[in-house]
Amino acid sequence: MESLFNDASSIILVSATALWVEQGDLNYRVIFLRFLLSAFGGILVGIVVALLMINFRQGLQRLNLWAANAQNMLFLVTPFFVYFVAEKLEVSGIIAVVCAGLMQNSESANCRFVHPRQFHNGMVTINMVREMLNNIVFVILGILIVRILRTDLLHSTVG
Repeated sequence: MESLFNDASSIILVSATALWVEQGDLNYRVIFLRFLLSAFGGILVGIVVALLMINFRQGLQRLNLWAANAQNMLFLVTPFFVYFVAEKLEVSGIIAVVCAGLMQNSESANCRFVHPRQFHNGMVTINMVREMLNNIVFVILGILIVRILRTDLLHSTVG
C-alpha cells in the first residue's frame, strides 16, 4: 500500500511543481486536497469498476459455461479499462488499477478450483501478455537510449 501512495504523491508533486512554475505560487492546501482526491478517488474507482467487472464475468459464466475465453479477455482488458475510467474522472489511475488488480486476484484465487482448465488457460495467457509487455518496455527503452546518445553525439560534434 505504501508504493501506491508513493506513486500518487509523486504524480501530485509533479503536477504541483508544474503549477508552481506556471503560476509562480505554491498553495499547500490545494495540493493536499488534490492528493487526497487523487488517492482516495483512485481507490474508490478501482473498487467500484472491479466489482462491476467481476459481477459481469460471473454473470457471463452463469449464462454460458463455455465463455472461458471471453472471461480471460475481460480479465486482461480490465486494468486498461479501469485506468482510462480513473484518468477520465481525474483520479489516480495507478492506484485504481492496483486496487482493481487486488480484487481480481482474490476473485480468481477463489474460483481456481471451480474451473481449473479456465484458471490454467488464464494464467498462461496472463504470463504471455506480461512477458510481451515487459519486452516491449525494454525495446522502447533501448530505442530511446540510442536516440538520446545519437542526439548527444550529434550536438557534441557540432558544437
